[in-house]
Amino acid sequence: MKNALSLLAIFLLPFLAYAQSEEAPKTEARSYDFNVFLGIGRGTFETNREAPSKFPTLETRLGIGIIRPILNHLSLKIRPTLGIKFKRKSHITVPRFDPREHMVVDDMASQANRAFLEIPLLLQYHVQRIPLNFAAGINARTFFSSDRSWDYLSGKSEVGMMTGAYYRITPKLNIGLDYYYGLTRFFRGSVGNGTESYNLDIRNNFLQLSLEFDISR
Repeated sequence: MKNALSLLAIFLLPFLAYAQSEEAPKTEARSYDFNVFLGIGRGTFETNREAPSKFPTLETRLGIGIIRPILNHLSLKIRPTLGIKFKRKSHITVPRFDPREHMVVDDMASQANRAFLEIPLLLQYHVQRIPLNFAAGINARTFFSSDRSWDYLSGKSEVGMMTGAYYRITPKLNIGLDYYYGLTRFFRGSVGNGTESYNLDIRNNFLQLSLEFDISR
């Protein structure tokens, strides 16, 4: 809950920053800007049960950013993206690993590579005088279906909050960080060994390094 409140505060930051700046008229209608996006980062699973790890996995993304200026220092960005969540080594031999509670999460992280489609919708604030942008909004992600009956992520969708900061290295290249906090519990159920059972909730989070290359000019 604290993470969600923190992200909400960051989401409101562009509005507050704009409200405190000098009043400025709307810019004239401009054409859309476009960029190619590449991301590489660390995805984790957050559960309601104590676990020996957050079961981190490598995630990569490739997409197209579409940016529409709406005010002098604000723009709206949508970024259709294809990505892969790579499998990792199983944690089954790690100390404190309890197969009754952790096997479902371990299977999600270690049994297969999984492709997904995601579409972030972000409000972006352009800081004056320095080449820095802040963005916040929502992200919707869907994992592609597979024919594996044991695949808990197959066909699953989720929604979460995303924030980011991007620094312009050159007129055409931005580097930044994105953080995603999943709001959707894409797994909720009872797990156990037949004699004991536990309620398990699982969400996705990720932190990634992002590169954006401007192709609109």
